[in-house]
Formats: sequence, structure tokens, C-alpha cells
Amino acid sequence: MLLEYFRQIAAIPRISGHEDEVKNLLTRLARENGLSVRTDRAGNLLIVRPPAAGYGKSPSIILQAHLDMVPEKAEGLEFDFLKQGITPVEKDGFLVSSLPTTLGADNGIGAAAALELLLDKDFQCGELRGLFTVCEESGLGGASGIEPFMLEGDILLNLDSEEDGVFIIGCAGGMNTRITLPVVREEAPAGADSLTLEIKDLPGGHSGIDIDKNIPNAIIEGLKKIDFAISSVSGGGRGSAIPRSFSAAGVTLSNPAPAASEAAAAGKTIKVWEKNFQKKIIELLLSIPNGALEFEHNSVKLSSNFGAVSCPEGGRLELLFNQRGFDDRQRRELGEFIAEKFIPFGAEISHDSEYCAWRADFSSPLAKEAAELYKSMFNIVPRIEAIHAGLECGFFAAIRPDLPMLSFGPEIKGAHSPGEKLSLESLERFRKFLRRLVIRLNRLPENTGKEI
Repeated sequence: MLLEYFRQIAAIPRISGHEDEVKNLLTRLARENGLSVRTDRAGNLLIVRPPAAGYGKSPSIILQAHLDMVPEKAEGLEFDFLKQGITPVEKDGFLVSSLPTTLGADNGIGAAAALELLLDKDFQCGELRGLFTVCEESGLGGASGIEPFMLEGDILLNLDSEEDGVFIIGCAGGMNTRITLPVVREEAPAGADSLTLEIKDLPGGHSGIDIDKNIPNAIIEGLKKIDFAISSVSGGGRGSAIPRSFSAAGVTLSNPAPAASEAAAAGKTIKVWEKNFQKKIIELLLSIPNGALEFEHNSVKLSSNFGAVSCPEGGRLELLFNQRGFDDRQRRELGEFIAEKFIPFGAEISHDSEYCAWRADFSSPLAKEAAELYKSMFNIVPRIEAIHAGLECGFFAAIRPDLPMLSFGPEIKGAHSPGEKLSLESLERFRKFLRRLVIRLNRLPENTGKEI
């Protein structure tokens, strides 16, 4: 049923801030099965399944996933994420979208896994609480506003990790730095040739877990190639994704074109960035720290991603940078350092979508128990580590510092990009392991519960 539930979830448009329809689906399924449903003021959904007979003293386990997805598509594809759902198809052992879009396994597959256990009446255990958050992909909005009653449990299993055989016990904090500044312009000389530069279909990737993989940033690659006067520019779009595309339009003074001369004769003028202003801005943008900036214990400690640039003809220049780090103070200082560089240009600066780091506890009894079970089931020793990406557990830990938490999930490649794909082999391991772990945490015999 897990894949069936995922297909139902995937079929519903559910970008950040537009999760009502998928919440309605989960609410209907829960109530049809006699389960209670609650929401909080942030829009998060809680489904509670009471303990089975004889399991009243078992711990209450929270199964947590987020409902929204990242809306990325291939350049030129006509697809409206507000109106169209995703159709998953199987290909070479993976589940992918039928079109070149994100699949939404991040984190629809976690939501489906939680839903499968909640609705399986043959699976006997203590209280299960399905916590389905909203707006995770837009700065962990649902988690940042979560109310304490949503976290009334004894153990929380976050089902939003993307690497098979890895247990996450900590995560980096993050924030966006937004910069808007006026552009100094001048009229392009008559007879100048129009010119457009486009970079598209780069691999892209997650600006946290993929930031150390030397994936090219389309904005930076494009800025390096500009050798003409800019009239407009755009690229990227989200702080959480390494930009895949970039475009810039403008004029060059070489080889005057008849079409451009005719436009000038008709009284049409093109405004372009003033030469010295453009030179200084491009040099500054290319000097801003980008990528993995500092390492500790063989993992990324601090990073920044140039996530978006936008400047329409005659408009202001808007920039988005995303910082991540395990040291919240150091991360904030990096954001402020970047912002200060633009103050001489009259920039307006803001920081948003900030979330705290989840401090890693490598001695976690929960992680140790999960690792022992995983090894006994699959003869694989899992890794226990902290991840350079945002997990909602940081906000949960701020409210419930005593709550044991663990994050894991199936193998998802290319999250936040149109190449996103879910390994079906790892999905089956994930499904079996989640069931057995819930049984184990109930302190029940290993053969208790529905056969898997």
C-alpha cells in the first residue's frame, strides 16, 4: 500500500503554501479508519491512532514527514505545479516522474510510509501519531510555527532523509539573505546588436546535501561569460536548490545590426546597465563565497548558495543567497558578511526563513538501537551522522529538548531537481525497517505485528 498511498499523494498539486488538498486526502482516509485528526495554527496536520489492546504502556511514537514538494521542471516544459499533479513511473529500478519534473518523493514517500502504518489495522502497536508538516521547502515554515501539543509523544521518527543506510542525528541550521538594489542605467548606443546568453539544464541539486559535490551554479557560470551590456538578467529561483538555469539579455557594440538601427530610427531606446556599475557588480557577485566553505569531521560545516538573481528591464536587481551551518552564530555572521558587501550600492537587506541547527548526539541510545536492528536485518552497518541540510527536527528540539529523535529514509537521488528518482530496492528496505523499528521500540517480540 505504501506505493499506492504515494501515488495518491503525488497526484495532488502540493507546493509550499498549497497543501490543503493533500491534507484533505489524509484527513478523509484517517476519519474513514476511525482515527482522530487535529491541526495547529501553522497548518500542520496530526493524525492519532490509539494503542491496540494490550499496548497501552508502550511508548507513543511520532512518525513525521512534510507534505509539500519542490517545484522544479526542465527548461521549456509547460507544467503548472499549482494545477498539475505528478505521475510516478518505474524506470530501471527507480521511481521517477513521467515528465521531466521533480518527483516529490522528498517528502511524499515519508508521508506515505507514515500513512501506511497509521491505517494498517493488522499492525498491532502502541499509540502512533502521524505528524504531517507544511511549507518545509520554504524555510521550514510549518515546523517553525508548530504548537507543543503536536509533539506530545515519547519518540519521534523523522522520515525525511534521502540516503539509504544512514541515520541522521543532527542537522545544520539555515537562513536566506535577500538583497535588493537600484541599478544605474544608460542608453545603449544606436546600432548596437541585441544579444542573449542562456545557460540551461545544468544538473542542479540540493543546496545542502549536494553543496560539496562541485555541481556548477548556473548563475555563476553565466556571470563569468557576460561580455556585453546587460538590460535584464534572471537565474535560479530558490535558496534550497543549486541553480540550473540562467539568462541575460543586452547589447554589444560590435557589428551594428540593421534591425537594431531600425528600432533606433523608430525612436525606441534600450536601457542597459552603466558600464562601471556593471563591472563592479559582476566582480562583487563573483567574489561572494559560494559552495562548501568549511569542513569539520569530513563533513561540510558551513556553506552558502547563490540561489537566485532577477532584474527585469528597468527594474531593480534582486539577489538571494542561502547560508547553512552547524554553528548558528557563524552562519548568521556569514549572511551579514555577504549583505554588507552591497551596502555601498544602496541595497535593501533582509534575512528570512531562519531555522536552528539540531545538535548531534552521537551517543544517542535511539540511534544505537536502530543501527543494531538495521545490521541484524540487512547485514549492513549503517552510518550515523549529522547532515548539512535543514530538518524540521531543529525546531522540534527547541520545543522538546528531551524528545529522542532519529531521521532516516530510502535512497532519493537528485532531490530538488527534475532528475529526482527514488530507488525501489531501498524503498522496500525502508518499509520493512520502519515496521520492525516500531515493533522494537514498543519493546515487543520481534514476531509481533503484521508479517512484512
